[in-house]
Amino acid sequence: MISIQISNGIAALQIVLLRIEMEIDMERQMTSRAVLLPALLKKALHKVRRTVHQPRVSISGAQTMRLGSAYGGWDFIDGEELHGSTVISCGLGEDASFDVEFAAKYGAQVIILDPTPRAIAHYQAIVDRIARGELVPTTSDPWHPGRYDLTNIRPWQLLLVRKALWIEETSLKFFAPSDPTHVSHSIIDFQNNYQMTGTHIHVSALTIEAICRDHSITKLPLLKLDIEGAEVDVLKHMMLGKVRPSQILVEFDELTRPSKRSTARFFEGHGALLNAGYQLCYRKGANYLYKHVGSSASEKSP
Repeated sequence: MISIQISNGIAALQIVLLRIEMEIDMERQMTSRAVLLPALLKKALHKVRRTVHQPRVSISGAQTMRLGSAYGGWDFIDGEELHGSTVISCGLGEDASFDVEFAAKYGAQVIILDPTPRAIAHYQAIVDRIARGELVPTTSDPWHPGRYDLTNIRPWQLLLVRKALWIEETSLKFFAPSDPTHVSHSIIDFQNNYQMTGTHIHVSALTIEAICRDHSITKLPLLKLDIEGAEVDVLKHMMLGKVRPSQILVEFDELTRPSKRSTARFFEGHGALLNAGYQLCYRKGANYLYKHVGSSASEKSP
């Protein structure tokens, strides 16, 4: 009799525990949905905005090649003029894969511009490796400076200018990204809705003309711009001057936050390039490749 009561009690306890487990599981699922639903809605809304505000442009097409990592790589047009050349690469962050591979492939000098503290530290780690003769990659970590193959790199091939590219030679505020884990700062503070009031550092800036002057560049076969929203102002300024890179690789960063404003800003820079004799040859996401063909064209925002 006692054993039957004990058995019944254990069975009842097991039922209670099972119900508790089911309730806990249901609560976890509801909590998970509550957490995931806003994120999924945000992602879906971003896709809609990207589709609506995607610039409609003509692309002439060209045979391109790619150097660099999945994150920091760039597509460009191969050519003889790149061999032994000096090119300008604006925006380093913590991924120098394109700069390193380009310098190695073409025996070129890459003048890098970036005043961001973490970018400077990343560059210095690469230079220190070369000085110590540590040329073979020591890690596969995609963000570690030890991942680059430096066996075909000489010290003079990678030169860092610790300044920002802008439309005048001046000192200005460089605004930190909204996510502290991110590296890149911005002159126009587009990551923070253009507030221009947040955390920032003060940096020196110079123009494309000043860079070419300081480094005796009379012919620029390639210019890379990854400058966090400043590219539109820089391109408009440059097209009013005499510097005409054969190729311009540019990320229109504002397009990563799709809006009427970002699209309008894109067409300001895009239109300036077309009017100065450039053709759009390739596009991937917010990265665009232009080649100078010498004749002007026009293309307005729809």
